[in-house]
Amino acid sequence: MAKPFHPFRFFQRVPKHLLGRYFHQKHQVLLDIAIEKLPETRDSAEVIFQAFLLLPEDKHQVIEAELQDIDSMAFQGGIKALIVEATEHPHFNHYFPEAINQHESDHGKAMWAFLEYPHYWAGASSLLFAENIAESSWNKLKNLPNIPPLVEPEDAQCLENKGYRQTSLKQ
Repeated sequence: MAKPFHPFRFFQRVPKHLLGRYFHQKHQVLLDIAIEKLPETRDSAEVIFQAFLLLPEDKHQVIEAELQDIDSMAFQGGIKALIVEATEHPHFNHYFPEAINQHESDHGKAMWAFLEYPHYWAGASSLLFAENIAESSWNKLKNLPNIPPLVEPEDAQCLENKGYRQTSLKQ
């Protein structure tokens, strides 16, 4: 079951220097607040939350959807999915696994990855989603004809060269 999302709680959990980058650099909003200089307190989260509520509705919706995505990755399994995706990605940066783990909180790790490596995000989200589909949700098909798969040799070689390995991301 998904945890309920509330922006105020999210603003409490994400380091302020990353929230500042997110709002200022990614969306060019809340520029009148030096978010990165705010202390890591409930009052600071309240200041950010109240400013967030005043954003135009279309901007508010876009940002809240992104924040929900980030929040959904902010746990051990989500961080592991990001690392797995990064290591399998064609543009793997060897610094990534070490760098993400320099952040103390899972919310900090997820926000940092979202800002620094957005090209890892979609694959990690898909991987995490697929890993967490309940077994009872799968439809088992019986009585399928036993025919060999139609696979071209170059397709098999392509899969072999990717080096994908089976990894479990469940907590």
